[in-house]
Amino acid sequence: MNTRKKLNSGAYIEGTAVRKLSQYEQAVPEEMPGRHHAPEKRQQTPKRKTSQSRPKTRQKAVARRRARARAFQMNKGYVTFLSIVAVACLFICVNYLKLQAQVTESRKQISRMESSYSDLKLSNDAAYSKAVSSVDLDKIRDIAINELGMVYANQDQIVTYEKQDKDYVRQYEEVPKE
Repeated sequence: MNTRKKLNSGAYIEGTAVRKLSQYEQAVPEEMPGRHHAPEKRQQTPKRKTSQSRPKTRQKAVARRRARARAFQMNKGYVTFLSIVAVACLFICVNYLKLQAQVTESRKQISRMESSYSDLKLSNDAAYSKAVSSVDLDKIRDIAINELGMVYANQDQIVTYEKQDKDYVRQYEEVPKE
């Protein structure tokens, strides 16, 4: 059932290896157009350390391992400090989440109150329009003049005066004559 062909490890398959150089490339590589070769640099071999320096490096390595081990050790004070910091972070996170929940609830409540305010304002405007439309001012004036005996004021009955406050007038005593 295996449909994959097993390849011989020594066989060459077209396109899987570096291409072979043509006879011209093998014969005269320097004269080929567009090819520039960098001068060969001799690689320096690293110098071997003498047997005398090896004990020092081993001592340094051991010292480094000891220092690393000391750095990763946690004493009781450090563990206590980390525990206190972790509890403080947890406390801050819980309070932050509570505040977020309060803000969300406040926004929802504000939205509900705005909706209620809008409904009340609409019903108030409708009631005002109904009250204004139900009043007939001509009928009121006719009843006041004919049935109740109201008369318009004469020019000599009207008194004008200047008031310092511009808001509104409350009459607590008689209006001065002059």
